[in-house]
Amino acid sequence: MKKINLIVVYLFLAHFLFAQNYKKLQEEAEKEFELSNFSNALELSRKALKEAEADKKISADDLLILKSDNAVYLVFNDKVDQGLDILYGISEIIDANKPKANTEIYLRKNFGAVIKDMGFYSDALPQFQKAYNLCNTNSYKKKDIAAITIGLAECKHYLYKFQEAETIYREAISFCEKENLTAEIEYPTVYCSLALLYVDMLFEKKALDTFEKANELFVKNQDTLDPQFSVFLMDYGTLLADIYRYEDALSVFMRAKNLDLKRYGENSAEYAGTLNNLGYTYARMNKFTETEQYYTKAIEIKRSLKRVRFDNYLTSVNNLLFFYTSVGREIETEELVAELEKGLDSPKLQDTLKRITFSENLAQYYAQRKVYIKAKKYYDDALNYSKRIYGDNNIEIGNIYISVSYMLWEQKKYEEAVSYISKISEVLSGNLKTNVDQTISLLINFSSALKAFGLPEQAEILLNEAIKLIESKVIISKSDIATIYLQKAEVSADLDKTKTAIEYFNKYLELKYGELDESFGYMTEAEKLQFLDNLESAVKAFYTTISNHADKNPELIQVLLNFRLQTKGILLNNLSKIKKTLAQLNDPVLNKKYEQLKLNRENISKLISLNTDDYPEAMSEVAILKKEADQAEKEISQKVLQSNFTGTKKITWKDIQKQLKPGECAIEILRANLVYKNDSGGTNYTYMIVKNAGEPTFYMIDRPLKWEEEVLELYRKSIDQKKNDPDLYRRLWKGVSEKAGAVTTIYISPDGIYNQVNLNTIFNPETNKYLIEEKNFHLLTTLRDLIEIKSHPSKAPKNAYLVGNPKFSYDLSQLPQNKQNFGNDLASRGGFGFVLDELPGTKTEVETIKTQLEKGAVKVTMLTEEKANEADVKKIKDPGVLHFATHGFFLEDFPEETLAELSKTEQAYFKNPMMRSGIFFSGANNTYSINTTNIKQLKEFEDGTLTAYEAMNLDLDKTELVILSACQTGLGKVKNGEGVFGLQRAFKLAGSKSIIMSLWAVSDDATMELMIALYSKWVVTGDLYNSFKEAQLEVKKKYPEPYYWGAFVLNGR
Repeated sequence: MKKINLIVVYLFLAHFLFAQNYKKLQEEAEKEFELSNFSNALELSRKALKEAEADKKISADDLLILKSDNAVYLVFNDKVDQGLDILYGISEIIDANKPKANTEIYLRKNFGAVIKDMGFYSDALPQFQKAYNLCNTNSYKKKDIAAITIGLAECKHYLYKFQEAETIYREAISFCEKENLTAEIEYPTVYCSLALLYVDMLFEKKALDTFEKANELFVKNQDTLDPQFSVFLMDYGTLLADIYRYEDALSVFMRAKNLDLKRYGENSAEYAGTLNNLGYTYARMNKFTETEQYYTKAIEIKRSLKRVRFDNYLTSVNNLLFFYTSVGREIETEELVAELEKGLDSPKLQDTLKRITFSENLAQYYAQRKVYIKAKKYYDDALNYSKRIYGDNNIEIGNIYISVSYMLWEQKKYEEAVSYISKISEVLSGNLKTNVDQTISLLINFSSALKAFGLPEQAEILLNEAIKLIESKVIISKSDIATIYLQKAEVSADLDKTKTAIEYFNKYLELKYGELDESFGYMTEAEKLQFLDNLESAVKAFYTTISNHADKNPELIQVLLNFRLQTKGILLNNLSKIKKTLAQLNDPVLNKKYEQLKLNRENISKLISLNTDDYPEAMSEVAILKKEADQAEKEISQKVLQSNFTGTKKITWKDIQKQLKPGECAIEILRANLVYKNDSGGTNYTYMIVKNAGEPTFYMIDRPLKWEEEVLELYRKSIDQKKNDPDLYRRLWKGVSEKAGAVTTIYISPDGIYNQVNLNTIFNPETNKYLIEEKNFHLLTTLRDLIEIKSHPSKAPKNAYLVGNPKFSYDLSQLPQNKQNFGNDLASRGGFGFVLDELPGTKTEVETIKTQLEKGAVKVTMLTEEKANEADVKKIKDPGVLHFATHGFFLEDFPEETLAELSKTEQAYFKNPMMRSGIFFSGANNTYSINTTNIKQLKEFEDGTLTAYEAMNLDLDKTELVILSACQTGLGKVKNGEGVFGLQRAFKLAGSKSIIMSLWAVSDDATMELMIALYSKWVVTGDLYNSFKEAQLEVKKKYPEPYYWGAFVLNGR
């Protein structure tokens, strides 16, 4: 009997210990989960569940609790579908078989919390509501009651029942205070959630105060290591970024990043969320490198995880799309647009507030591209979502109304556009006094619309309100302030308030100069160009509005001239400074990165020229290389650019004046587009003239758009037909000459048509002389270069490379270095569509020049026939002179139907004028088959065509002069404020101080005589400009028509 009793006791004890073991495992799993060790928690939970299921006496309630915990751990281990299936199954069991009240509360709390965090608020709400109701009639843990109350309020919040949510949040705060829970994590958490509610209710001041209260409580309770604290930091930082406290936001996000990295690891939803918010802040700060870096990394992580909320993933997609659009990265936007559109149609997207943002951004994207049907659809969607949440009179709706009205105006639906004004006015008046911080953007957008619709008086009233807000120290971003100042300047100009217009224009420029100083080092060349294009367009738009007041307000010309001195050629100057600084630093790491950047650009150019039918992978490789090149460019730029954005001290017209002697003047030409009141277009040319004494003067013409085309056609016809047209003098120079007065030496920074004509060749019918006989014209990229030219005059060269008489039909595969590039897997490359005639005359040209140079003790290296190949040209380093006697080319913009046949990547490159201009060397007539199995050594093979895109990587930092003795090498695409994009720019970027190039097909005999005369004089005097002019005049004696002596122009010293 005793034995039996002992067995019973043993069995009872074993069962008790067994039960204790799975509960112990359950508790250990919970502790691991709280420490964010999710995999450990899941493993312990599985063991606990296995032991519990083996226990015949375990209650159904306890088993459900274990299964519920296990499901939660599955979700946090990214086994989302498996975990949710279990939780939804448990929910059905609860509804069918009522467990004990406390068990039901626990299960519903678990289920509700998981699906709430997944963004399924409609499903989570009844779980929290039932748990909340049960807590009111049953005794339960006070902490858990607080958590359930907060969860219920959050569901109400994100289902946009704002008033109900605020009441329940307040109830949770009171409960924590009443039940002595103020030291628990739930107390600061509820303040954080309440602050988020105020953000969504557009109550920024309330939100900020509540966030700061939450921060105080987290610190006081020493809860800064709790997972909830990093969630708070994320939300708090976002508001700080939205109210322009960027440095504070970055500090908060960096702290959250470190906490999330330590707690969750790099491959986690939490860490990805922090990266997204850092990208968001850097985007608002115009820090382009960091913006792209953080956004792309966030998307990469989110794409790899199932636990990431779909709306949070789309937020990162939307953010990156908005960033790429703002910096002109067109190719990258297309995939993101498609993904965002697909996301909006997905049933997984439940967040209506984010639907507003996504729809509005897509609408703006399509409106900018004039795809009005799609834009209208997304604007309508955004309006409907916004009204559903906020009603009919909110700021968000006001901004959408403005965007819609602009779109209608662009479509010439003027009455319909203006009909929105009263709607916008109602929204603005209803919010201006109660919600100033949020209203500022609406005020800016509305005033801009009123100006566009021809209502400047009404716009001025709004802008005056905005300026009062700036003066009252209301928090407004620098970019918004700059916009307000520019709009004030433009509206004042429309109302003939010129002094006020100039005052606010100066304020605008001051802010933009500061932005350039802060941001220029963080951009790629393309992003810098986009920034400058936007700035130049804004300035020209203002100028054309006020230009008719310039004669009464000479300070306007001074402001505009100073602007051009600060910004024209800034990108070229910036890139040149980077090269020089790299050479001075001699940092092995930076040098290696720079060489890799050049190599990537070389390979991009070569891959672009491959036949993609043979090698379809080429374009994907281009995309990878471009991304690497962009990143390297930004990193190099950041390292070397420590001074202001121009790379030199900031100068004014007075600094230019100091360089001028009596009889000299400097002329800055500014071309701007005009839009007349009848919507027709025109062109304005302003010639700003600085003499060696007195204030700057100006001459201005307004002409129809066709004027440039007519004049250029007339000029080329006169050159080709070898007939002087006296009307060209009147159209291009007479008025400028009269305004400049009795000067003989003129330094010109050209714009527009003046990049395509040679003023020396214009015939003056009043004196029966060409201008070359009357004036000394010096062409400069920017008048800022005058300081360098005066302080460092040209000098005779000590060595020279002469490249001529290339054999265009030579088979480059016969060169020893190209043997390794051929194999069985081939892609064709080269050809470029040209059939080039041989140039035997250039052999005589370079041989005669060699003789002349050697007479001046210049060391000469010749590359002719098969040696005049692209590969050997690229090995040339820092010659005093680099002379090319060969064919050149410039392709006009490709027709849209041609571009349509290309891939998006190819389109982007062939829209680049640097890819459409170049010079030809030996072998250029042939098409070659490249070994694609050895594609990484593509750099070893050259096809005989040196594009401008490749030429800018040449080593010419100590080169005094590059001569392009070839046809049309001076042509290219004129870019706002940056001059001609083509070979001229390429050789400037490569380092050459001066360039001589041609504007039309040249006569071989006349060209040879011109070059021989130039070198014979230059090696003796060291004066490049006068040697070149004297050589032209010498050729003119034998060949009087400009066709022979006027094709070449000198840009530089």
